[in-house]
Amino acid sequence: MTNTISASWLSDHLPDRSVTGITRRTRFLIQSGLLPLGSRLPSLRELAFCMEISPATLCLAWAELRKDGIIEGRGRLGSWVCQASSSPRPRRRGVQKHAGRDLINLAAAIPDRSLLPPLTEALSHVAQMPDVNSYAKIRITPALESACRESWAYQAEAFLATNGGFCALNETFSALLSRGAVVAVETPTATATLDILEHLGVTAIPVVSDHQGPCPRSLARALLQDPAAFVLQPRVNGITGRHVSPERLAAIAALLKDKPSWIIEWDALDALSHTPPASLGHWLPNHTVHIRSYSKSMAPDLRLAVLSASSEIVAKIHQFRAFGAGWTSRILQEATAWLLGDWAAQDCIRNARAIYANRRRHLVNALRDKGVTVDDEGSGLTLWLPVQNEQAALAFLEENGVLVSAGHKHSLASASCIRVAYSNLQTNFDWIGGLIATATRLCD
Repeated sequence: MTNTISASWLSDHLPDRSVTGITRRTRFLIQSGLLPLGSRLPSLRELAFCMEISPATLCLAWAELRKDGIIEGRGRLGSWVCQASSSPRPRRRGVQKHAGRDLINLAAAIPDRSLLPPLTEALSHVAQMPDVNSYAKIRITPALESACRESWAYQAEAFLATNGGFCALNETFSALLSRGAVVAVETPTATATLDILEHLGVTAIPVVSDHQGPCPRSLARALLQDPAAFVLQPRVNGITGRHVSPERLAAIAALLKDKPSWIIEWDALDALSHTPPASLGHWLPNHTVHIRSYSKSMAPDLRLAVLSASSEIVAKIHQFRAFGAGWTSRILQEATAWLLGDWAAQDCIRNARAIYANRRRHLVNALRDKGVTVDDEGSGLTLWLPVQNEQAALAFLEENGVLVSAGHKHSLASASCIRVAYSNLQTNFDWIGGLIATATRLCD
């Protein structure tokens, strides 16, 4: 039996009539069980009358709760409590399926562990360093900063080590963007990027990409909305595998030259990309935050990314980090610095890059043999393929033992696509290519 909450009861339990107060208190009521899962809430108009506030104020509070997935609206039937917990959770990244023994997982763009450089010597080297276990909240160790500068995309003013690429994005967004801000985002992009922006209450607007990178015309349209930032991958798009041409990057820099927007860049692939490091920081260093992750090229458990920006912005992001641990492990920083300077480790990464390229080539050739057009250029760990019907393609592939990633989770634009991660695919290219080719043509 449905538990209908009366307007007078709920009004008595919401003493703070501000949007923030209503939202915070309602979360507590749900989390504590006073508003049980499945409860039907009173109508906005009725509750607003009892609380003696504007229905618009209550509507804003309810919108925040719907955004977090705590309540849901059912039209004329009203609103209902749909989550027993008010803990925020990623909407896109949190619904990834895990492949069982009988499923081939081409949904997860993770490195082949057998191709990663060994960590034994790096960890042995740094474990005996004298400053290990210090509580000093340093931004980055001198050894890591020196190693990064040798291959960085531009002459950056200041550097900061962080606990991985997504951590760097979250801390940068949190430090630089205000709730309600508009941000232009290259699409497609990583699901975590969109989840973080959504959680922070930021509105993301799309900048579509083609075979050369983010389209200047699409960016120009987005700039008409005065976005607070533009988020892009300036070297290679980690979702599509497409490289950004130097000419396209220069055109983007020209568009952003007189705009006050932040430029937030993310290089997720590091040396696994076949193109050299690239950044808009070459033209606009004072407005650029450039992030490079070493997880896919060196080791996921290093949990290491480095960002560069002006000294002022690095200080601002570093201050925000004081809410947490305050610094990134010196052991992991020094291990990464050692790997960056070790010839054998870098040779291992170059070998991995060549093997990934070969796996991509095998899958592309198998798809072409089945009549699917695929870009010649590209690197990384994934392919981005248009399909006639995304849901039909996903269901067909899963029925045949193959998991791929749903394109709509990565995109802000309306497009029917799938993302195929080939990084751990070593055999059965023709069979899998045939299944994917069939999936691209399904209409329902």
